This record gives sequence, C-alpha cells and structure tokens, in this order.
Amino acid sequence: MDKCIFCHGISNEDVLIQTDNFFVVFDIDPIQEGHLLIISKKHIMNISQLSNDLLLELSIL
Repeated sequence: MDKCIFCHGISNEDVLIQTDNFFVVFDIDPIQEGHLLIISKKHIMNISQLSNDLLLELSIL
C-alpha cells in the first residue's frame, strides 16, 4: 500500500484520538463542519472484515 494517503499523508499532530487499531482526524474536505474520519491502522477494505473485538473498539470511539 505504497500510495495509501492515510499511511503517509497524516501527521501525528492531526490525530485527535488514537487507539491500538484506529485513529480519528478531521476531514480535510468536509461535507459538513466538524466531519471526522475514523481510520483503521490496518488496510481493511470493508467493515465486514473487522473482528468482533475491533467492532467493539470502533463503537466506543
């Protein structure tokens, strides 16, 4: 994933919240003011690929 914008395009200063598996940043091109992105630290293409433990962690962000 050499061209992953989330791996190389976000600085630690932009991260609002971080867990072992996810981080949260403001969207640089928001649809609405305050729009946030929750980004997986692993390259997961679909939410259905998340384990129950990761879904739980995601839900408490």
